[in-house]
Amino acid sequence: MKYLATKVTNYFIRKNIVKEDEQETYIYCFELLIATIVNLLVMLVIAVATQLYLESFIFTIVFMSMRGICGGYHANTHLTCFLTLMIVFGAFITMLKLINVIYLFYISIGCLVLASIIICLLAPIDSVAKPLTIKEYKKNKKKSIVLLSFYIGISIILLIFQKTRYFSFCLTYPLIAVAIMLIVGYIKNLIQNSKEQKFQIVEE
Repeated sequence: MKYLATKVTNYFIRKNIVKEDEQETYIYCFELLIATIVNLLVMLVIAVATQLYLESFIFTIVFMSMRGICGGYHANTHLTCFLTLMIVFGAFITMLKLINVIYLFYISIGCLVLASIIICLLAPIDSVAKPLTIKEYKKNKKKSIVLLSFYIGISIILLIFQKTRYFSFCLTYPLIAVAIMLIVGYIKNLIQNSKEQKFQIVEE
């Protein structure tokens, strides 16, 4: 992915679209873009293979919009990131296929309650490598609560009516997935900060 991103960036540099001193920044951006496209293409293939088009679409919108604002666990490599997403999405597809709608209803309620509490308490979680400023933190905190409230409202409406309860899971599952990512990200940051403090003490 980095090779492709470098090729694309160098092409834009030759065309004088991108400045040479901004090369590393654009390589990183294109690398993320390519990784995102690959992830979406694989998810699309899975959606087509399982014929869960609308369900997959709802999952993707909710998960990516919440992740973009809330943050949480970030993998160190694109492969780890890809595998993590596939596990989360694969579990979602498997549960839709194997679990009865009645049980999905109760699971949805549990996911909604737990996710709401965790997201309100922890979001946003940044990474040690790219910490948020106080202004960015407050802004993302407000956005996360507003967007969460929007999804909670839709989920409750879907849960009320029997014919739409099935689709409530498509909203509540990605919310609990984001909540778990927040917990893992929080723990990862604690461990990294602890290691850095110990390293500083040893140096002193």
